Amino acid sequence: YRASDNTFQPYNGPRQQCVSPY
Repeated sequence: YRASDNTFQPYNGPRQQCVSPY
């Protein structure tokens, strides 16, 4: 998870929006 751009990198695909604070 990257708080800098508010996205996370799943193991099976491209980055997605992460609404969760974690």
